[in-house]
Amino acid sequence: MMLRPLQSVAGEFNMRTKFQGFMLVAEPHRALPADAPVHLGTFQLLSGDAMVKFSHRCSNAVEATSSISKEEIKVSEVILGHE
Repeated sequence: MMLRPLQSVAGEFNMRTKFQGFMLVAEPHRALPADAPVHLGTFQLLSGDAMVKFSHRCSNAVEATSSISKEEIKVSEVILGHE
């Protein structure tokens, strides 16, 4: 298992844009046959960031906890199969 912090797109361009809602979803890198087993990584919530929660609509997703304006959120991606 490998833990990789995700970086914000806004930070890469040195812009600060406020946003209210978001949903980050883990998806396979390439299309797979419908009957193929899918082994996705997961997200890990970082302590101290109350703006993020696991989604009740999708098991491979995190989303905003409220519509309060925010400039960034912090989660980590846990990648399976990387010891």
